[in-house]
Amino acid sequence: FFCRAVLALAARLDVFPQVFHCHDWQTALVPAYLRVFPWLDTRLSTTVTVYTVHNLAYQGTFPAWAFPLTGLPPALFQSDGVEFFGAMNLMKAGLLYADAVTTVSPSYAEEICTPDLGNGLDGVLRARRDSLTGILNGTDYTVWNPKHDLRIAAPYDATDLTGKAACKKALLQTFNLPPDPN
Repeated sequence: FFCRAVLALAARLDVFPQVFHCHDWQTALVPAYLRVFPWLDTRLSTTVTVYTVHNLAYQGTFPAWAFPLTGLPPALFQSDGVEFFGAMNLMKAGLLYADAVTTVSPSYAEEICTPDLGNGLDGVLRARRDSLTGILNGTDYTVWNPKHDLRIAAPYDATDLTGKAACKKALLQTFNLPPDPN
């Protein structure tokens, strides 16, 4: 229901994104719906999908009897579709139908392609290896450092927070928001 609602909301708001970035099993059916039902809304026909795996252990596996609730064609409930050892696996749908697949690091992208750490989906991931990219989580503090950032109103750091108030004031002014004395 949630994934279908995401797609229906786009039409309702008259907003048609170029990319849907889906995370984990909760959003994994968005790529499947866009691929299997291109007629859902023709204005979404050029939208691409990126599916990010944060933790391969949480796959969204449900009993086979729940598959018809997805509204997907019965032909998709097979081993090269969303069927997974007799059950339905939503993460598998995201992996199969997304245009690109990402993970939280380059090493994790490699690890989950192995039988030891692939949680049963390593074969699917190896088949999608050309579309699989690991992107390292985190921030480069040599770049994102308010003490040295010339793009903010005033510098500050953990030992001297005086510039932070000037940054807040500038931010509020930029977005025409009222001043906040707190």
